[in-house]
Amino acid sequence: MGHDIEAVTTMAQLRTMVRAGAWLGHPPDHVLAMADELVHNAGLAEIATVFYGRLTRADSSAQLEYCNAGHPQPLLRTIDGTVTALEGGSRVLLGTLRPDSPDVESHNAQVEIPPGSILLLYTDGLVERDSVSIDDATDHLIQTLSSFVPSAPLTELCEQLLASSNDRDDTTVLAVRT
Repeated sequence: MGHDIEAVTTMAQLRTMVRAGAWLGHPPDHVLAMADELVHNAGLAEIATVFYGRLTRADSSAQLEYCNAGHPQPLLRTIDGTVTALEGGSRVLLGTLRPDSPDVESHNAQVEIPPGSILLLYTDGLVERDSVSIDDATDHLIQTLSSFVPSAPLTELCEQLLASSNDRDDTTVLAVRT
């Protein structure tokens, strides 16, 4: 969290920690628990939200296994336009509690992603604005995703979403179509 050089440096270190856990093939909750332990052992002063998921293909569908440490909930849009927030798979933000604290619990969640679906991940800059509540901005995001033409290029969706984002906060959008 934050926008200064210290936050950027911490994010780079966290990204490396998560990539190392991913490379070792650990489940998402284990990867985030390892990253949290490294944050504490390295003495990093920052806290961070992280969404980590593994997307695997099986026949015509895909399976997403994930753990979410305080990041905005990803959205899943199926081919019929239904949008679902991916709940579950939660844990506390990295760096907030000692990893050996009994209050730190990590849980994985799994969701099947049908063919033609769009998985949307984004940072809070997309829904945090001075003039609009987070709930209203999230509702608008869901409506935009729901009405998006499923066969249209995902770059159009990302450009449409970023056009209404908060220009004073960093914003990242990742859209994946199965």
